[in-house]
Amino acid sequence: MRVLHSKMEAKKSKSKQRVVRVFFSSPFGGLEEEREELTKKYWPQLAHLCLKAGYEFVPVDMRWGITSELSSQAATIAICLRELDRSDMIVGFFGQRYGWHGDKDEFLQRTFDFALPRYPWIDKYRDRAVTELEFLHGHLNNPGARPACFFFRDKKYDDKRLAEAEASGDGGVARKFKATTDGPNAAQFLDDLKRRVKETQNKCLDINMSYSTPAVGAKLMFDTVYKHIKETILASVTEVKELTQYEQQQGQHEAFLVSRLGMGGEYIGGQDYLKTIDSHVLNKTAGTFTGKPLLVCGESGSGKSCLLSNWLLQYKERHPSDIVAYHFIGCATGTTDEKGILQHLCLILENECPNVTSNLPEKDAKKTSKAEGLEDVRELKRYLDELLMKTNKMDTQVVMVIDGLDKMESKNKTAQALFWFPKQFPSNICVIMSTTSSDKPNIDELTERGFKQMSLSRLTPKHRTTIAESMLMVRGKELSPEQKKKVVVHNESGNPLFLMILLKELCSFGDFFKLNDYLDSLLHSKSTIELFGKVLERLEQDYSPKDRETNVVEEIMCCLLEAKQGLTELELKSILHISDQVWSTLYFAIDYFMVESAGVYRLAFAELAEAGRLRYYQADETKKRHYQDILITYFYDIFQQLSSHYKTRISPRVLNELPWLLEKVGDKKKLISCLTSLPFFNALWNSQKYELIGYWNATDEAGEYIMKRYLSALDEQITIIYNDAMEKDVRPWPNTSQELLDTAKALTEFLEDAGHFMIREPMILRTIKMHDATYIEDRLLKDADVAELYCELHNTLACQYASMERFEEAEKIHKELLAIKDKFGNRPEKNDSLKAVTLNNLGYIQTKMGKHVEAVEYYQQCLDLHKSVHGKMHVLVADTMNNLAQTYFQQGQLNEAISMFEDAIEIYEEVYFGVLPPDVGGTVLNLAMCKIRTPGLDIKTVEPLYQKALDIRVNAVGRDHPTVSQTLTSFGSFLMRLEEYDRSMKMFTEALAISEAANGLENQETLKILENIALVYLIEKKLEEAHPYYKKAGDILHKQGRMDMSLPSLNKCMVDYYLNSGRHADAIDALLRIVGTHFATDRDYAALDFLIGELPVDQRPKIPKEHTVVAAIKQFPNSVMLLGRVMEALCQSGDGEAMRDVLMAGNFDGSQFNQSYAQFMQNGQGESAQHIIIAAAEKFPQDGIILENTAKCHAMHQRYPEAIALIKKAIDVNPDDLGVLELGGRLMAMGGELQDAQEISKKALEKAAEQDQEELVTKLKNTLQLIENSIAEQNNS
Repeated sequence: MRVLHSKMEAKKSKSKQRVVRVFFSSPFGGLEEEREELTKKYWPQLAHLCLKAGYEFVPVDMRWGITSELSSQAATIAICLRELDRSDMIVGFFGQRYGWHGDKDEFLQRTFDFALPRYPWIDKYRDRAVTELEFLHGHLNNPGARPACFFFRDKKYDDKRLAEAEASGDGGVARKFKATTDGPNAAQFLDDLKRRVKETQNKCLDINMSYSTPAVGAKLMFDTVYKHIKETILASVTEVKELTQYEQQQGQHEAFLVSRLGMGGEYIGGQDYLKTIDSHVLNKTAGTFTGKPLLVCGESGSGKSCLLSNWLLQYKERHPSDIVAYHFIGCATGTTDEKGILQHLCLILENECPNVTSNLPEKDAKKTSKAEGLEDVRELKRYLDELLMKTNKMDTQVVMVIDGLDKMESKNKTAQALFWFPKQFPSNICVIMSTTSSDKPNIDELTERGFKQMSLSRLTPKHRTTIAESMLMVRGKELSPEQKKKVVVHNESGNPLFLMILLKELCSFGDFFKLNDYLDSLLHSKSTIELFGKVLERLEQDYSPKDRETNVVEEIMCCLLEAKQGLTELELKSILHISDQVWSTLYFAIDYFMVESAGVYRLAFAELAEAGRLRYYQADETKKRHYQDILITYFYDIFQQLSSHYKTRISPRVLNELPWLLEKVGDKKKLISCLTSLPFFNALWNSQKYELIGYWNATDEAGEYIMKRYLSALDEQITIIYNDAMEKDVRPWPNTSQELLDTAKALTEFLEDAGHFMIREPMILRTIKMHDATYIEDRLLKDADVAELYCELHNTLACQYASMERFEEAEKIHKELLAIKDKFGNRPEKNDSLKAVTLNNLGYIQTKMGKHVEAVEYYQQCLDLHKSVHGKMHVLVADTMNNLAQTYFQQGQLNEAISMFEDAIEIYEEVYFGVLPPDVGGTVLNLAMCKIRTPGLDIKTVEPLYQKALDIRVNAVGRDHPTVSQTLTSFGSFLMRLEEYDRSMKMFTEALAISEAANGLENQETLKILENIALVYLIEKKLEEAHPYYKKAGDILHKQGRMDMSLPSLNKCMVDYYLNSGRHADAIDALLRIVGTHFATDRDYAALDFLIGELPVDQRPKIPKEHTVVAAIKQFPNSVMLLGRVMEALCQSGDGEAMRDVLMAGNFDGSQFNQSYAQFMQNGQGESAQHIIIAAAEKFPQDGIILENTAKCHAMHQRYPEAIALIKKAIDVNPDDLGVLELGGRLMAMGGELQDAQEISKKALEKAAEQDQEELVTKLKNTLQLIENSIAEQNNS
C-alpha cells in the first residue's frame, strides 16, 4: 500500500502541479498509424496511471491542433515550441519522411520570422523541418535537461508500404513513405538528425534507431513513458506505508476531488459561485466564520462536484487551521449509505483534531478510532454530534461538505430524507451539501432545516468559450473560429458535462483532416444522453475486434447496466470471453467513463447508462433479459460449484449479484434454492439481513413453507457434515448439533425479523434440542457460558409462548430460568443483567394475564437490578420505568404512572444527548394519555406533550416515517376531544399521506387513519364527504378479514345515513361488511336480510351461512326484530323444528309462538307447524289460545286423545269462550267421547242463545243433532 508522504505537501503539490504533459513530436505525414495506436491504445493507459495518483495525463500532439488560421498567420513554429516549453518530457519519432522544410519556402520562412523574437536560436536552422526544431528545443540544445526518448522506424517498413502503394496506384499514400517527398535534401537532413540524437544516447530515457512496425514503435514509446512517469514523476509524491482506514478512505476522496477540478486542474466560469459559497461560510467584510448552511443544486452534469472540489481546495489553502471534512457520495465502495458517510466524517474529525477523540474501551485499545468500531447508524450519528460539540468547546471552525445526496443508496428500508444526519449544529460548524434539482425529498427536508439554496445555471456563451479554449489549450489544441462557434452556440453546451464530454471526444480524435466532420456529427446531439450515444458508436468503431462476431462494447455496457453493483475485470472477461489484449485496449479507452471501487467497475454517469439503454435495448426487453440471463448463468454456476457445507464461504460478488438478479427476473425457483442453502443463508444473514428478508418476500412463500424448508436444510446438513467427515477420515465423529447450533439460532432470529414470529415454535424447539444434545445437564449446572446460552434459547421460547397467549407455559419457563441464573453468582454484573431481562418478561406476562400487582413486583425487581448494574441514568432503567408506568396506568394508578413516565423521559433525554430515538415519542404519548384521564385536569394542558412526541419522532426519523404517521393520528384524535376538527383533519390528512407512502394502503395504520377522517366528516355532518374514506377502509378491512378493527360508531352512523337517504346499495355494501363482527347488532342482520330480500332474485348476493339471520338469532336469541326475519326465512323452507328451537331458545311470549304457527299454516306448512305449537303448549300450559291451536293441530293429524286433553284444558282456562266450547264439543265427538261432547255442546248452545249469536246457535244445533244421532246409534248397537 502507498500513502501520501505529507498530507499538506501532497495537497500543495496537487494544487500546483496536477498535470503530466508529454510532447509527442513527429512529421505530419507517414506516421498516422503510430499516432492512432498511441491515441486509442496507450494514452488511455497512461491517463489511468496518472489519475490514480491524482494527476492528469496530457499528451500533446501538434500534428492536429494548429488551425489553418494560425498557419496562415505563420504561427506554427511558435505554437509548437511554446507547447514544448509547457511539457514535462518529449517523445520523438520518425519514419522516412523528414517533414516540411526549406529556406526558400516563403511561407515557412514567415513562420520562422514569427517565432524568432521568442526563440532567436532558430535563425540558424531556417533550412530545417519543424520536427527537427522540436527535437532541438526539447533535447539537442540542452541534452538531459528534459526527459526525452526517440524512435526511428526501420526503412524496410516504409519501402514495403511504398511499393504496395505504387503497385495499387495510390499516389497519396506513396508520398507518405517516399523520402524525397519533402525535397532533395530530406534524407540527408534526417540522417544527420539521427546521428546527433544517437550521440546523446546516455542523456536519453531510450533511443531505438529501427523499430520494425508502427505497432512496435508505439509500444516502445508507451513502455518508456510509462516507466518514467511511474518511477520518477509519481514516485516523488508517494512512499510505501500501510494505510489506516482513515487514510484509505481519505485517499479515495482526495483522488476524486482532484479528478473533478477540471481538465488540467483548471476551473473556468464559476468564480461567482465560489464567492457565493464563501459568503455562506465567511463574513464578507470581516472575513470571520459565519457558518450558514448551504445546498448546491443543479441538473445532472451541471458541475456541482467540480465547483465544490475547487472551493474546498481554495478554502483549505486560505484557512489551513480549520477542519475541512468532505465526503463525495459514490466515489468509492462504502460511500453511498448512511453508515459510510457518518463513519467517514467521524474519522476525519478524529484525525484532524485528535483532542476531540473519546477514550476507547480497553477491548478496542488496538484500534486507532472509535468510529471504526461503531456499526449502528444511530450510534454514529450520536458520536458525530459528540465530536462536533467538542470542536465547539475548542473554538475550532469546521466545514462539512457532502456532495451527491442523490446518489445515496440507503440500506434502511423505511429510510426518510436525511433521517441519519443531525439537524442542528453548534455555531462553529458550517454544512454544505449538493444534490440534483430533481431530488425533491432532500431539497424539501434541507429547506425546512434552514439551508439556503444555490442553483447552478447553465453556462453562458462567454463561459463556454473560455472553458473550450482552456481545456483545449491544456492539450495543446485549438479549434478554428468556425469550429469554436459551432461548439459555443450549441444549446447543450450550456451543460458542463455535455461540453466536457464533447471536448474530450475531440481530443481523442486522431485524424485532423476528418475533425470537422466528426465535430458536426457530435453537435447533432440534442442532449448529453445523445452525445454519449455517439461516444458509444465511436468506441464500437474503434475497439470492436474485426474477428469477433459480437459487439464487445455493447456486451460490456449491457452487462454493467444489468449488474447490481457492477462487475470486476475478471468477471467481464470470463462472462464475455474477452481476451486480455482486447480487454486492455478497450479498458483504457473507457476507463474515464467508469467508476472503480474495490476492483468493481460501474458506469460513472447516469446519462451514459441511459444512452446505453436507448442504444442497445430501446423497446427490446428480450435483449435486456438476455444479458440478465448471462449474468445469472455465470454467478449461478459459481454457486452450484460450491460445497453445500454450511461453513463454505460464499463470494461477496455472488452474494451481492445473484439473488438480486434472480429477484429482478422473477426466477423464484433458483432464488429459493439460493436462500435455502445454509452457507448462502449464513452469509446473507451476517451481512445483508434486510436484503435476505426482502428476497424471501419476493418469493411470495408463506412463513410455514420457509420454516419447513430450513428445517429440512438442517437435516440435509447433518448428512453433508458426516459425509465430509468420512471423506476426510475425521475422528472422532463431528457433533452435528454443536456445529449447527449457531445456524439454527440464526434461523430462529430470521423468522422473527421476517415477520413469521407466530410460526417459529418448531425452529426454536429444534434449536433447544440441538443445545441439549451438545451439552450434558451436568455441564449446564457448572458452566456459566453454557447456562447463559441455555437461558437465551429458553427465553426465546418463553417469549414465543407469551406472544401466543400461552402465558402459563411462558411463566413456567421464565421462573426456571431465574432459578438457573441464581446459581451463577461468580459473574454478578452479567448475571444480574440477564436476570433483569427475565424479570421484565415475567412482568409482561403478568400484565397480559391481568395480574397487575404481580407485574409491578417483577418490574420493580427488574428496575432495581438494572440500577445496580448500570446506574440510574441508563436506557434499560428508563425502558423498565416505561413498562412499570404502563402497568400503573392499567391499574388506574395515574399519579404513579405519570411520575414514572416523567422519570423515564428525563433519563432518555440525558442518555441520548437530546437526540431522542422515536420510541421515546411513544413514552411521551403514554404520559399524555395518563394525564388526559387524570380527574380535574384541563386536557388542553396536555397538548404540548403531543407536540413534543411529534417533534421527537420527526427529529429522529424525518417527517415521512411511519412512526410520525402514528403520532399524528394520536394527536389528531386528541384534537377531536377538544372539538378542534379542522386541526385534527390536517393531522389525519398528513398522517394518511405518510402511512400510505410508507406502509401501503392496506396497512392497519393507514386504514385506521381513513376511518378517523371519515369520523371527523361525520361529526361535522358531512356524510357525503365521509363516504369514500369509510368505504375504502371498510372494503380493505373486510377483504383482509379484519373488520373487527373498524370503528363501531362510524359503521352505525353510516348505515343509518344510507338507510335514511334511500342509498340501499351502499347500505347493503356496509352491512355485508359489518355482519360477523363483534360490534354487529341484531338490527344489522335484520336490515341486511330485508334489503337483500327486496332485490330481484338474480341480483341477491350470496350470504355466508354464519351471517344469515338464522345464524344471527343464536347470537341475539331474544331479538324480536330478527325473529320476524327468521320466521319468514324458515317458513319458506318449511323448517318448523328450527323455528321451534329458535322460539324455545329465546325469551319470547306465546303470541310469537302463535304468530309463527299461524304463518307456517298460512304458507301451507302444516306438517312443520305442529313442532312449533306443540312446544308452545308445553311452555305455556295456561295459554288458552295456544291450547286451542295445539288441540286443532292434534285433531288435524287425528291424534284425538291429545286434542281432547288439550281442549279440556283450554275450556278450564276459558270456560265462557264460545269458540273453545264449540271446538271442544266437536273434538270430543270426533274422538268418541259423545256424552262429554253432548254436554259441552249444550252448554255452548245455551250461551250462544243468550248472546243472540244465531249463526253459532244453528251450527251448534246441527252439531248436537249429529252427536245425539251418534249416541242413539251407539245405544242401538
